[in-house]
Amino acid sequence: MNKKPLRSLASLVVTSFILISCIPGSTTNKVQQREKLIMQITYSALFTQHLQPPVANAELSQRIFSKAVENFDVSKKFFLKSDIDEFSKQKNNMLKMLQDGDVSLFEKMYQRILQRIKEAEELANSQLNEPIKFSKKEVYETDDDRQTFAKNAKELQENWKKYLKYRVLVRLYESIDTSTTDQLLVPEITEQAEQEARKKEREQLKEWFDMLRDMDRNDWFGLFINAYSQNFDPHTEYYPPQRQEDFEIEMTGQFEGIGAQLVNRDGFVTIERIVPGSASWRQGELEEGDKILRVTQENGEATDVVGMSIQKVVKLIRGKKGTKVTLTVRKADGSRRDITIVRDVVEMEAAFARSAIAEYNGLKLGYIRLPKFYVDFYKETNRNCAQDMRTEVDRLKKEGVAGIIVDLRSNGGGTLEGAIDIAGLFIPSGPIVQVKATGQPARVLSDRDPALVYDGPLVVMVNHFSASASEIFAAAMQDYGRALIIGPNHTFGKGTVQNMLDYDRAVGFGNRDMKPLGSLKITIQKYYRINGGTPQLKGVTPDIVIPDQYSYLDFGERELKNAIAYSEIAPATYTRWTQNATFPSAIEKAKKRIAENPKFQLMESYARWLANNKEKSAISLKWEEYIATQRRLKEESKRYKDVYISTDSIPFVIPTSTVAELTQKGDDQREWKKWVGDLSRDVQLQEAIRVLYDLR
Repeated sequence: MNKKPLRSLASLVVTSFILISCIPGSTTNKVQQREKLIMQITYSALFTQHLQPPVANAELSQRIFSKAVENFDVSKKFFLKSDIDEFSKQKNNMLKMLQDGDVSLFEKMYQRILQRIKEAEELANSQLNEPIKFSKKEVYETDDDRQTFAKNAKELQENWKKYLKYRVLVRLYESIDTSTTDQLLVPEITEQAEQEARKKEREQLKEWFDMLRDMDRNDWFGLFINAYSQNFDPHTEYYPPQRQEDFEIEMTGQFEGIGAQLVNRDGFVTIERIVPGSASWRQGELEEGDKILRVTQENGEATDVVGMSIQKVVKLIRGKKGTKVTLTVRKADGSRRDITIVRDVVEMEAAFARSAIAEYNGLKLGYIRLPKFYVDFYKETNRNCAQDMRTEVDRLKKEGVAGIIVDLRSNGGGTLEGAIDIAGLFIPSGPIVQVKATGQPARVLSDRDPALVYDGPLVVMVNHFSASASEIFAAAMQDYGRALIIGPNHTFGKGTVQNMLDYDRAVGFGNRDMKPLGSLKITIQKYYRINGGTPQLKGVTPDIVIPDQYSYLDFGERELKNAIAYSEIAPATYTRWTQNATFPSAIEKAKKRIAENPKFQLMESYARWLANNKEKSAISLKWEEYIATQRRLKEESKRYKDVYISTDSIPFVIPTSTVAELTQKGDDQREWKKWVGDLSRDVQLQEAIRVLYDLR
């Protein structure tokens, strides 16, 4: 994320004043005046500031219209086809409406979605008042993209009937003991169980509709504006004032609770990201993609949270430091698990770079975990990743390690300057990355410190979640031939730079009564490797490929709609590292080990199994068939339970100087000991250690 001022911000401000002057003073609707201003600033910003604005034509207008409909009703549970037909009369005029600040279509869609939500709530409550039978052979399609808008009210009623039947079916399965040695025995659905399941669904459905009612006009307007921004690229996004604050919290890493970033997906509060250093991160079982089904307090009070708003789930999860909360989650493989987490503030120390030492075949091998490329991440510490990495490298050198592993798995990026400075620790000097805006020459960004801090064997670990600054560092090490990269078939593939445009600043001192107006995160540049390629879409392909669970799933920047295209420019001038004669033999040895390792074979099988089951989006609503499917999934998933945990271990220890620092500060070392204990059985890390050993 780049926080430098936009190059043409002054011209945009001037344009904004011109636009403001066009707003009639006689207009009485202040809300619509404000929305008109936001639309006009957005139009100017998108077409003058964006890296690669799309061609402004009818096709783009139609795509924007489709995205607006999707943003308002992604699950196709509210609008009728007649609504879409009515709205679509403006589908070729979307760009002109943005340029003119015409809010008429938004007003119509906004009023209609409020009406349809109210009607849907009444319909759903009516249907849940009647007993539901599960003997009919029928299916419910869970993939929104494969559904269509109902042609009329009768068809919408039937769609809701199937949806609610599916929801109650899931609740029944969660509540009834289906475990038995006789796989042919189907537990009976009692009248009481069916009534209780409908009651719970009615309660949670109320929470869902309450959440929809809690969305104010600004929220819906933000969705409408983002139909425009999302058609420029997936990282350009308008933030209404309240969401702007959320974004700033996210960028500074200041999260509360268990340290998990949540998102609501089709009624399920889902784990979107685990915050490094948090209670969830330290506990280790909660993962991205887990769906939260229930929250249980330490006193045993349990609350079903399916369909509940994120805000209410957060309130249930939060609590005093030291108390426990249990999350019942559904994993990606369909299995259900209870995960108990001790509440705590996010332990920022664990979010910083830290090191450990592996003891392997009589050698000491260094390991550094970097969760994020942070800089001034927390004002009270004023730390940055490059300084901390140098500290850890020096620490490991004093311990006499024979090589170093830099672990960037699940490191989503951060500061560009940090990536450059850290790369500079491992090369004498030279270019690290190139950045380029449309119509401008590429700028080569180089290591500013001529000192070579470490010249020994180096391995970099990545995964599908390694993105942006992580990809810049890994690509630079690969292009120089300085390190071997080990990970799955590709990293995330984000090779673009965004900047924040504050709309309040754009309008200057004019129209103070309109503020706050929000902000626009806008893509302004693309990263390029020093070899002339870019991580955009392709990511970084490791030198040594190891399977993981996402290998066969559609994942990464390349799967996002309207992603900026891959391109190449002239390579920078740089001198490759010459002390890498052992690379070819180390790669060949690793390939042989990976092919023969039962754990990696199991990982490969798991990845294919996940991809195969992901395609099966049509769910049977017949009790016997649903039970049989869930039993099969549960049984199949058992063999993958400990897929990432090795049966043997490579011992890790905390560096001597770290122990001394912790002792001096009086810090509890139990978390550190748990951390190095987990490292010792990490099957992917074990292979990285063997690769590093072969590089001697």
